[in-house]
Amino acid sequence: MTTKIPKAYSVEQTAAILGAALRMNSPALPELALGFFSGLRPTEVMALDLETIDFDADEFRTPMHHANGEETKTGTRMAPLTPACKAWLLAQPRRKGKACPCDATGLSAEMRGILTAAGVKGISDGRRHSFISYRCAEIRDVARVADECGNSPNVIKTNYRDMVTAAAAARYFAIRPEVEVGNVTSIEAGRVSA
Repeated sequence: MTTKIPKAYSVEQTAAILGAALRMNSPALPELALGFFSGLRPTEVMALDLETIDFDADEFRTPMHHANGEETKTGTRMAPLTPACKAWLLAQPRRKGKACPCDATGLSAEMRGILTAAGVKGISDGRRHSFISYRCAEIRDVARVADECGNSPNVIKTNYRDMVTAAAAARYFAIRPEVEVGNVTSIEAGRVSA
């Protein structure tokens, strides 16, 4: 029996998805940011209150329980609050309440709309797989990535890591939202065009 290796979104696909969610003012934007740039599972995001994130810190504690009250698979852990994640979370207006106000069905419907608008084919658990793949390439420390994501190093090595280059990882973690500057929309440094 062969194990199917999960796939990651390309840098361009990730930028397109996030850009579409931002343009649509999607309530799923925090879920996307936390999945793509902090490695959270959708069930963890649904249980996370945005108010618990300290934007002056470089990490945050994941929820101990799912939104339905059941204990999470791996318990709580410290997840990285990468600069890319911060930028995308701050690009949307909500600072309190559930990071993903949708239930699983609503999130699936929202994601279908975002993917269609972005012109990108969905990848099962693609946000988390992308984070793990690019994070491994960025920091070259499988044990640290495993700790950040609530997996064992062996699981990361054999099941989740899509081989990407350090250069691609640098481009991935440089994806930023467009920002308004006066009446002119500028692109933050490092942003990949969608």
